[in-house]
Amino acid sequence: MKRSGCSICARGVMAGSDWRWRKSVMENKKACLFDFDGTLVDSMPVWRDKMFRLLKLQDIDPPAGLLREITPLGDAGTLRYFREHFRLTMSDDEMKREMDSYALPHYRNWIAAKDGVCECLKELKDKGIGLYVLTASPRRMYEPCLERLGMLSFFEQTWCCEDFLTVKSDPDIYRLAAAKMDADMKDIAFFDDNRTALFTAKTAGLYTVGVFDETSAEDEAQIRRITDRYIRSFYEL
Repeated sequence: MKRSGCSICARGVMAGSDWRWRKSVMENKKACLFDFDGTLVDSMPVWRDKMFRLLKLQDIDPPAGLLREITPLGDAGTLRYFREHFRLTMSDDEMKREMDSYALPHYRNWIAAKDGVCECLKELKDKGIGLYVLTASPRRMYEPCLERLGMLSFFEQTWCCEDFLTVKSDPDIYRLAAAKMDADMKDIAFFDDNRTALFTAKTAGLYTVGVFDETSAEDEAQIRRITDRYIRSFYEL
């Protein structure tokens, strides 16, 4: 299938926007590594619901703070976490089918890009910055969504946790990604909305940019302290 650029970006910067390229932020960076859910696309409510409904179907109330804990883990990691912390009645295969039946239609048809993302990706690409994705979502979820939104062609490579057999709360995943990107850690900017992933990436040596999302709004103050930069919209970059 032919991959086309974002329809907004193909026309250039959106009329009336305040988009600016801020060289001071990215002038020494060779690559950008983006989270997907809650960073590039407005999908965290769907991601949260596909996980929480598994517990509710088994008469388990999701405890406070659970979303923060499971967001960096991916589907397989979250199921392992659920097995370790809750008394489950469904098999892993049953839960995987339930997740897919709920979430796949949203990713394939309805989830939208976050404000300013298309313009940002085009600007970075035009500046010669290498663009990559590292997400906890499986490829069957994120790739059709990026394709539909016209963003997939911006990225040189995209990865999920399963590609590295680890999770985003493990600093090794960022070192492994950097090796595949053929870039030094200090030359990579990492964008994410999750506090744990940002903290781990920062300790691994990446330049970190926190991205606002409603589902992690309660962590904004802590994310601001952890990261090198914090944005509420990609128009701010």
